[in-house]
Amino acid sequence: MEKEKTAKPVSSSYDNSNAVTETASGKTAAVPSSAAVGGNSSSNAYYLGSELAIRDYVLEFLAKKSGSVIITGKYKITGNVSAKGELNVVTINQISSENCHCIEQIKEALNAMTKWNPAVEDGKKVSSKVDFILSF
Repeated sequence: MEKEKTAKPVSSSYDNSNAVTETASGKTAAVPSSAAVGGNSSSNAYYLGSELAIRDYVLEFLAKKSGSVIITGKYKITGNVSAKGELNVVTINQISSENCHCIEQIKEALNAMTKWNPAVEDGKKVSSKVDFILSF
């Protein structure tokens, strides 16, 4: 029997219902907990595999599109995840000295992501804000 994959989410915000944990990339991220209050549950939006999987997706997307990819630097991403699990990037801020002049390409790749797990409030999928850091 195959083991289920454990989600390592990228959280949209941190509050008392979340715990902080180390992700596979060594970054800390808020991990949503399911809170059952009167039968209702809630959780933050996340991408299975956290920052490493997101980075890999960006690299694979760009490699398929242009054949060769060289991305360097560290970027803070702010976006919205729809109730359908689609990411819409609002801002990308470079937070390292390396510069590949590739913010538009990163944004294009991220906006093509459609397999996010949306936030859940009162048992229903809802749109929410997400913030995360990608290192290349």
